[in-house]
Amino acid sequence: IEWVNNHLFGIDLDPLMTDSATLTLLSELISYLSKSELDIIELWESIGKNMITGDSLNFSSIQDSNKSIFWKDNGLNRINEIFHGCEDGFDVIIGNPPYAPISDIHSGSEMRSPRNLTGNENSSLLFTEMMWLLSKPDAIGAMVLPLSIGVNSNSMYRLLRSKIQELNCNWWFSFFDREPCALFGEDVKTRN
Repeated sequence: IEWVNNHLFGIDLDPLMTDSATLTLLSELISYLSKSELDIIELWESIGKNMITGDSLNFSSIQDSNKSIFWKDNGLNRINEIFHGCEDGFDVIIGNPPYAPISDIHSGSEMRSPRNLTGNENSSLLFTEMMWLLSKPDAIGAMVLPLSIGVNSNSMYRLLRSKIQELNCNWWFSFFDREPCALFGEDVKTRN
């Protein structure tokens, strides 16, 4: 439990998603605990304190030298203000951002000042950038992203790809069919 409290963190705009992640972790932990260690309410609260409802796009870069290419400012929240003990960044970042225009997904309450962005750009651009802005230098990241990350000729996608090439990181992209059913089975025909 201590390891989970110190190493697993999550954030999503949708409180149902953070509760779902908490429940999933809770169900996995239960199988490793003896009955004497089992206090469901305590476990729920312990895991839940690191699974917060919020806007991950409002975080600032871990390293001041690593500035955003899409935002004018350096973020509204420092990561350690939300997740204590993470001021150096994360070792692993896993994400499945929405494939929607920025204007459709942003919480709007504390919108950062965009640089050369309109509300029509796909939010996956921003989440891809956040992956390296919130990572430790030797971190590992994985994201489910649209094909457009690799092939879209829009200037923002070209800027993102250019920045990726400048970073001192190893990147590996795998591209699959354009339809979600190619990854997730025939039951999934659209991505909502």
